[in-house]
Amino acid sequence: MIEWLSNLEKSVLQWIYQNSNSSFDGLFPFYTDIHKVNWFIIPAILLVIYYFIHRYKRAGVTYFLFLALSIGVSDFTGKVVKNNFPRMRPFTVAELNIKEKSPAGPTSSFYSNHTSNMVAFATYTGQFFPAARPLLFGLAFLTGYSRMYVGVHYPSDVLAGALMGMLIGWLFARLAKKIVYKIQMSPLEKNP
Repeated sequence: MIEWLSNLEKSVLQWIYQNSNSSFDGLFPFYTDIHKVNWFIIPAILLVIYYFIHRYKRAGVTYFLFLALSIGVSDFTGKVVKNNFPRMRPFTVAELNIKEKSPAGPTSSFYSNHTSNMVAFATYTGQFFPAARPLLFGLAFLTGYSRMYVGVHYPSDVLAGALMGMLIGWLFARLAKKIVYKIQMSPLEKNP
């Protein structure tokens, strides 16, 4: 069974690699590392802060802080897992004949931190802005696909990262809502 799954994900990677094109060769390496581009990430963070505060007023600050915390926990958890479950990245496996199209860190392939972080963001933010879920999860899907396209993750790395990100995003959204509810229901908040 494990060998069958291993062969399946190798086939998926080879299909992705064989169906690559020059447009995607420019797009996906850029997209996969867009969080490292200051002219994008700073306005994106400010926009998210604006939406949380605009919609939820003072509670929006707490919601945004828990969003940041959820992504931090997602990233930290991924690094711990990578250090304890070594797995070669696809571009390092000769039989796959896949080229690295975006620099990968020296850590293990399992699991995809990029995917985990983006799915945590999508899951968490989607709890507060349901109408944005299709866009958020579309971007998360593109993140996972981009990690396979650039040759640094297997499908199972992306799937595991997505599941972990979903769990973390959901847990932190629930926690943030409970904390805000308790603050709003406290006697000090009711009678300032």
